[in-house]
Amino acid sequence: MEQQQGKKVWETVWGLAERLVRFFLNLFFRLLHREPSEEIINGFLQFVKFGLIGVSNTVVSYLIYALSLLLFSCAGWTFRWDYVVANMIAFALSVLWSYYWNSRLVFTVEEGEERCWWKTLLRTYAAYAFTGLILSNVLSFVWVELVHAPKMIAPILNLVISVPINFLLNKLWAYRKRN
Repeated sequence: MEQQQGKKVWETVWGLAERLVRFFLNLFFRLLHREPSEEIINGFLQFVKFGLIGVSNTVVSYLIYALSLLLFSCAGWTFRWDYVVANMIAFALSVLWSYYWNSRLVFTVEEGEERCWWKTLLRTYAAYAFTGLILSNVLSFVWVELVHAPKMIAPILNLVISVPINFLLNKLWAYRKRN
């Protein structure tokens, strides 16, 4: 029952988002005196869907990150690189969240396509490892140590760079189609 309610919520949110995206995409192309192909529209809709899942993933990841820092603090485990450890914990758990929802809603298996779930999961971890661990930690170091931004703000600043890179890595590698 709860799963059907969740599906109805998603369909409602996605239906509204799809209408808005189609409207603004058509408006944008009209300004260029062009007609967007269905392939362009579908690709952009897929990116928006990925973005919606990404918003939920970001919330989950940030909550885990903040909770980890809070738990470290309460346990007296504060140390110089606590934000890196918190980021790694958030990464491990939020990638599972992302994989689950992207597999079901964004990069779905089409008729005649085969996908090995565990290989896709490993590729998803690898794709997110680049942006979620390597890139994110390098950027967090820059924000926290060099720019002196608050630890709680650093992950939010990273999103501008990591989201487009994540989409491309997932679309072109982790979930690439195999017939």
